[in-house]
Amino acid sequence: MKIILKKEVANLGEAGEVVEVRAGYALNYLIPQGIAIAATPSALKQHEETLRQRAHKEAKLVAPLPPLKLKKLLRTSESRWTRRTSLFRMTSSISESMRLR
Repeated sequence: MKIILKKEVANLGEAGEVVEVRAGYALNYLIPQGIAIAATPSALKQHEETLRQRAHKEAKLVAPLPPLKLKKLLRTSESRWTRRTSLFRMTSSISESMRLR
């Protein structure tokens, strides 16, 4: 019997894999425990669609940023850094002057 694993099972496979197991093991343990679902044609089609959408989303995340957005990100982080360092310099100079008095 073919099943689609929902969770990782030792010596069987990882989540999302379609595996072949004995019918008794699938019907008496894996499916009732919520570890797997039966691999019906509709479930397989839905599983394939989910895998395709996940691959598309990952490819979108890995794609490089356009140069304009990258420059904007660098500029904002640089301005934050400048503000923080100038604040640090200001507080350190105040504490130095207080210490010298």
